[in-house]
Amino acid sequence: MSIFQCIKCGVAENTALGLYHNVRRNEVHFDNVPNDMVLCCVCAPTHYRNGKPTKFTGQWHSRFHRTFLPKGMCFTNDQGNLEHILDHTSGNELYQLHGRDEEYPDEEE
Repeated sequence: MSIFQCIKCGVAENTALGLYHNVRRNEVHFDNVPNDMVLCCVCAPTHYRNGKPTKFTGQWHSRFHRTFLPKGMCFTNDQGNLEHILDHTSGNELYQLHGRDEEYPDEEE
């Protein structure tokens, strides 16, 4: 299970459950979603450009706990796990040190 960080809210999300795999075609399918934007199931558009609904409902899927990490501070490493860009923590250590139940403020790291 590969994990990515939502560019909008900072949550850790599964690549199969959020808007990740279509990243190169976002501008074709959605309004106001640049090609480099990867989004969790909450932040992803609920409708395609043509008006048809997507699989995203704007609500968390609850397949695992919703964990917020500092926005823009994590990347998906070669093992498919999130890794912090400064302290290089990953896996459970990353979630214990940086994970929160609420979104980080925009100015906080």
